[in-house]
Amino acid sequence: MAIKKIMAMVFVVAALCMLNTRAAYVEDAYPAYFSYSGSTGPQFWGSLSPSYAKCSNGTAQSPINIVNRDTVLNRSLNALNIQFRDSVNATLINYGFKVEILFRGDAGTLVFRGKTYALSEIHWHTPSDHRIDGIQFTAELHMVHSAADSSRAVVSVLLQSGQSDPIVTKIQQQLGQLPMRPPNQTPPEIPLVNLNIQELRNLTTTRRYYTYPGSLTNPPCTEGITWIIIGKIGTISKAQVAALKRPLDNGSKNNARPVQPLNGRKVEVYQAMFP
Repeated sequence: MAIKKIMAMVFVVAALCMLNTRAAYVEDAYPAYFSYSGSTGPQFWGSLSPSYAKCSNGTAQSPINIVNRDTVLNRSLNALNIQFRDSVNATLINYGFKVEILFRGDAGTLVFRGKTYALSEIHWHTPSDHRIDGIQFTAELHMVHSAADSSRAVVSVLLQSGQSDPIVTKIQQQLGQLPMRPPNQTPPEIPLVNLNIQELRNLTTTRRYYTYPGSLTNPPCTEGITWIIIGKIGTISKAQVAALKRPLDNGSKNNARPVQPLNGRKVEVYQAMFP
């Protein structure tokens, strides 16, 4: 009996250590609470933590309004080289300001301008962060990729109201089960086993895309991010938008950052020459 009690205590301590490690990771990544409204909204992000300073003093921030007449056609750009796996384990996470799918293992790759990036996670913003010619869309999907040198590239798909999005459809049941995040607590998680994300290939198959140097669109607003905005607009249903918003904090239901100044940056365009 004594041995069983000791073993039980060891198990509890180990579990607590794992939770504390996870919590510490979240605290390190987001040391101060932020939202998309009120006194912790985007206009105040830079003052909430020294780690968020770029949110107010950065010069290459995202998102932006892409004005087609001001873009630069770059003939040296290639068609998008992006691949996705048909079976990958992942975790659905509610950070309070966004819902994210974090991939566990090889989920896909992006090769852009000679550099290879691995797909690490996807998440959504409702409404869209980016705008095209002043138009804000119903939602925006971000596919975050990381390279061996720790640089990052984000492939973005803008979504308008319409038919259901195929990826959200696959996780809609889990979205309904995902708890809201209690204040200052570890983000709730739900495992996703053998998730097929091949439908992302259809969303990213395009004859046109935009690219520019920018930043993360939420704190810490890290710069040096390569953005690739797909020119083809996808669709998402109203029910799916509601499902993505439901578990978020009340101040982050509409989790789109206002557009940022270009500060001399140019938006380049890839356009396929032939059908």
